Amino acid sequence: MVAGTIAPIARRATFQSFRRPDGRARRSGIRVAYVVVEPAKIPVQAAFSVTKRCGNAVVRNRIRRRLRSALCQISRDLEPGAYLLSPEPEVATMTYRDLVENVATAAADAARQGRAR
Repeated sequence: MVAGTIAPIARRATFQSFRRPDGRARRSGIRVAYVVVEPAKIPVQAAFSVTKRCGNAVVRNRIRRRLRSALCQISRDLEPGAYLLSPEPEVATMTYRDLVENVATAAADAARQGRAR
């Protein structure tokens, strides 16, 4: 499978809409919030909220890179919209296969819940 493209969230209004997201889901080690946005050139947008609870800057950056990679791998299967991924500290030690599976399931559930509204 060829990895897709994930765009960063650039609009302030999109970030503010995460205060009351359209959909939310949680899986082992990851929380995903979903907001319906008008699809632009790149329909999937993402942001990451990696807190200091996850570790020092090196660990947080590693988690962010792993999440971005996992999201790119499943991006073709995602609903168009904006996703906010918030990991727990165990994401740093989780196997990549489990990470991809958890991100895919949580993102799909959050999008399904958001589209149902």
